[in-house]
Amino acid sequence: MIDGTQLRLTNLEELDLIDNLFRNNTISFLEGLLSLKSLTLYYNDLQGSLDIKGLSNLTNLKKLDLRENQIESFQSFKGMHLYLTNYLNSYI
Repeated sequence: MIDGTQLRLTNLEELDLIDNLFRNNTISFLEGLLSLKSLTLYYNDLQGSLDIKGLSNLTNLKKLDLRENQIESFQSFKGMHLYLTNYLNSYI
């Protein structure tokens, strides 16, 4: 599996992935994007239970846009240190 480190995108701060029709298990490649502050996954056909394990390293993330998906729940919260203040500007 390719991650952000292998893609050499370690300084990337904003990523817009609108309308790519990802599947729930394809967002794990984001885990190496440690500088990411804004992530837009608008309209990607994400459905059901979304595994957010790949987002656990993104401690700089301030904006997460998940609009126009059909997410019912999130997996992998156990053991993660997510602070609500990092996600106050999230669109879910």
